[in-house]
Amino acid sequence: MKFMSPIERLYRDIEHLADAMGAACERDAVLPCLSAFSDGFTGTGLAFRTTTKAGGTPDLSYRYTGFGGPSPDPYAIALRHGLLPEPDGLVDTAHREIATSLPVDIWGADFGTTTGIEKIYATFGVGEAQPVSRIAALPSMPIAIDAEAAFFARYGLGDVGLTAVDVRNRTVNLYFHPAPGTLTPEIVSRMLADLDLAIPADEEVVRRCADAFSVYFTFSWASPRIERVCFPLFVRADELAPLSQNPILTSFAEHAPFEPGPRYFVHAAAMTPVGYYFKLENIYRYYAGEFWDSMAKAVPHWREPALKDS
Repeated sequence: MKFMSPIERLYRDIEHLADAMGAACERDAVLPCLSAFSDGFTGTGLAFRTTTKAGGTPDLSYRYTGFGGPSPDPYAIALRHGLLPEPDGLVDTAHREIATSLPVDIWGADFGTTTGIEKIYATFGVGEAQPVSRIAALPSMPIAIDAEAAFFARYGLGDVGLTAVDVRNRTVNLYFHPAPGTLTPEIVSRMLADLDLAIPADEEVVRRCADAFSVYFTFSWASPRIERVCFPLFVRADELAPLSQNPILTSFAEHAPFEPGPRYFVHAAAMTPVGYYFKLENIYRYYAGEFWDSMAKAVPHWREPALKDS
């Protein structure tokens, strides 16, 4: 039997999932990223993701979720390998200010199967979640972060655990980890109404949003308002069926590969001004004691998801 390297095996699994879903997968877009970021893809947790955002057209992305301690800046790696889109000033400056002005401990990165690197994640060190005001004060940040300061204070969303800079869509995400009880279905609906974002008519969707382990907001330099809010929650593989009725999510769930170990997904509802859609992510490789352990130390109320083989 021919030996297959970890990177070759990972590419095979990405390609097989894309084929099964009917999603585009360009070898020339994926392999250079897997090669350039081989340490991340072989030494940390990994996940694949799809969304229903594009209606009936499936897409696929893949990511490494971060080293369990100081790790290399993905931006520098992507720049060195020529994997970044043309610099536009704002994105580059935003990343540089996050990297140099905030206590980043863990880096991660997100990639599309046709686009290459898309997002760069920065998780702050243990006990060093950052006040929204400090992030808003960075000169490069979208103005809506500062403009929505009263909103965050009103809903008890004070400290940011991690950020993401989308180098292609030119947006910034701020991730909060609210204490238990901070979110209820009523509060979720009120938050969305305050932001003029879609409120699902399906009460079950709103209820699941209230159970989210995190809530994150998307900001754009082109807009003075919050563009999107997302509510992710952990779901064991054997509990996913009621949440994956959309054909894209069903196909993803049926064919998503896993390395040996616990099998679970992250399901998220994403609310925008014109409606909402879902994201589904499988944890292809779970690394206990790295990202999750850091979260447990950094967020006093954090609880690692209860997992079991399925």
